[in-house]
Amino acid sequence: MQLPKNCTFHSSLVGGNCARVDMEAEVDVPAAAMFKLLANPKEHERIFEAIEGASSTLILEEGAKRRYTLDYQARWKFWRVTGVCENRLIMETDADEGTVTFRLREPGFLRTYEGTWQIIPKGSTGLHLHPSPAAPWPP
Repeated sequence: MQLPKNCTFHSSLVGGNCARVDMEAEVDVPAAAMFKLLANPKEHERIFEAIEGASSTLILEEGAKRRYTLDYQARWKFWRVTGVCENRLIMETDADEGTVTFRLREPGFLRTYEGTWQIIPKGSTGLHLHPSPAAPWPP
């Protein structure tokens, strides 16, 4: 994965088995275009290299808010061992707030997973992308 310029990245282990990842990046893409890309689950297989297969169902649409069920088949690697795991998620988007939130809908390969991307316009053609926990941290 190649990180954009002007990117800060920090990860830490919380509670011995949970990772927290924070990233901020400035990219030269209009905020509306970035939101449209990240909020469309049909684009995820194309833009996230670890996703091998994806299906989604829109289950709720209320104004600027949408909720989807997502089923992903994602590649993983641990040292020399690799595999594909299934992840079942709920994705909620809010175009007014510029947020895309994920949470695990049933455990499988992952026991817990949640996070939020918040897209904040910065200038006329840039944006500030800040993934953050969906709930207050630590839980």
